[in-house]
Amino acid sequence: MSRFFLAIRPSDAAIRHLRTALLERLGEHTTLVPQGRWHITVAFLGSVAHPPARLREQVEQLIVRRSMEPLRLRSSGSFGTACWIGLRPRHAVDQLHSQLRSLAADPKQVFTPHLTVLRAKQSQERRRFRQLLANYRGPRWTPHEVELISSTLGREVHHETVASIQLWSP
Repeated sequence: MSRFFLAIRPSDAAIRHLRTALLERLGEHTTLVPQGRWHITVAFLGSVAHPPARLREQVEQLIVRRSMEPLRLRSSGSFGTACWIGLRPRHAVDQLHSQLRSLAADPKQVFTPHLTVLRAKQSQERRRFRQLLANYRGPRWTPHEVELISSTLGREVHHETVASIQLWSP
């Protein structure tokens, strides 16, 4: 069964910068989450009864179309086995999350914008990750769209973008 979420993706330059920093600081043999799954979740929708086209319509109705200020991947953290890079300024993504909260599977869930880059089962691995990337600062980038993504769980997680909704027109 597919679950859906809404996400923004960093620019190619921001991804390249982050990947380089991760491999330099953690080592070339570090197993990262596949880059095709690197995103910042804006709202987790869970399993949804209606088709993706209806979800897209709902997102388009909720988004206040305006330009977002430039964002930056910055600092590090972890929860559970997820090791992630944070996002600044956070309030820009918090506003987008607020616009879409009514679609979320759990609208009261605490929202922490982040990009999961690896999974670590051992607490010392997570601690090492947080220490080595605590001062990470990537280049600025501006999101121009939010993606509606279908996520299928199984032996491997599969993500598929089923719609892209413009946040603003340049």
